[in-house]
Amino acid sequence: MKIVYFNYMWDLWGASIGSTIKALEILNALSKYGHEIKMYWLRDDFSQEAGPKSGQQSNTFRDFIKKHFSRYLHEPSQVLRNIRSIKEEIEILNEEKPDLVISREQSYIYSPARVAKKVNIPYLIEIDSPGAYEQITFQTYYRNTKWLVNYMEIQHIKAGKAAFTVSNKLKEFFGNKGIPRELITVIPNGANPQIFSPEISNDLIKEKYDLHNCVVVGFVGSFIFWHGIENLLTVIERTLKKFDNVKFLMVGEGGPLEHLIIKFIDDNNLKDKVILTGYVIHNEVPAYISTMDIVLAPYPDLDFFYYSPVKVYEYMSCGKAVIATSIGQIAEIIEDRKTGFLTKPNDIEQIIYLISELIKNDKLREDAGHAARKEILEKHTWDRRGKKLSDLCESCV
Repeated sequence: MKIVYFNYMWDLWGASIGSTIKALEILNALSKYGHEIKMYWLRDDFSQEAGPKSGQQSNTFRDFIKKHFSRYLHEPSQVLRNIRSIKEEIEILNEEKPDLVISREQSYIYSPARVAKKVNIPYLIEIDSPGAYEQITFQTYYRNTKWLVNYMEIQHIKAGKAAFTVSNKLKEFFGNKGIPRELITVIPNGANPQIFSPEISNDLIKEKYDLHNCVVVGFVGSFIFWHGIENLLTVIERTLKKFDNVKFLMVGEGGPLEHLIIKFIDDNNLKDKVILTGYVIHNEVPAYISTMDIVLAPYPDLDFFYYSPVKVYEYMSCGKAVIATSIGQIAEIIEDRKTGFLTKPNDIEQIIYLISELIKNDKLREDAGHAARKEILEKHTWDRRGKKLSDLCESCV
């Protein structure tokens, strides 16, 4: 069948890169089952995959309005944007004539549901995150009308013939908000084992950062609180005091806690032991993971852990010994001490103990890595996710 995909995310290759990669991977996998996919990225320039944006050209009047009034104008501008989007989407659907429309749920979006109904095309909704919850909880700079953003979200999802989401936690969350649970299919994230492979060459990375003849403990991600950064600093400090032959490789940048790790490195003179790579484009990340012997996903104790962490799947696909928090979906995909190593949230002592055990035991690392890779190949590839989405698409049509 022919499928049109609408996406409304901003900053596709910056803050939204995880969701961008997920969409590309699962839609590419979906196309392998005989479907023609037309992707439309309606709020950002999809072609600009070159790292963080340098910013738009300055406009004095626009900058003035943004500085003084964006807090109040953001919500009405998002709502009214649907009017323009309806015209744009109708033109696309009239030209493409698809059998199915898939759209990513985004705060204040309702236009694709109206358009699909108007042109009588089945409508399937991708729910990657609880948009209204995130808008109210994290976008506090903007003035959000709680009842409005929640109402628009629920009405948008209810307008679809079905929906798919990345975790059981999200399915439960929306079920509790009145969405019939039988309409929501859980399709977690996954990994591409051809790209994230133990066979990836890492010689250039090892040479660049002098990672020969040492055990490398790695982390991939931005420096935000829900990645457990503050706990990670304690882990790094105490591990380096115990072992001389260990280096930490931190791949990524950005987030409100980035200054903490920079200060920590400077204050303790650890530039040779704790390496910050800065921004790395996604297709180069496998080579960095390949240099790591032990990989970390030390999420803290979060009340609502609804994520499907792509990096955990990618760590495992690379055949690495993963130490991760036993929380949410992570506890569902890692079998403790077989395909990885689980700790309780915020259990710094256990994380340090496991790192120490793995540093001293090469075979334990290798066995866990092999088992993790096997688990991905058997259960968690994007191709498998694409098959499940294909079945869902067929049922909608």
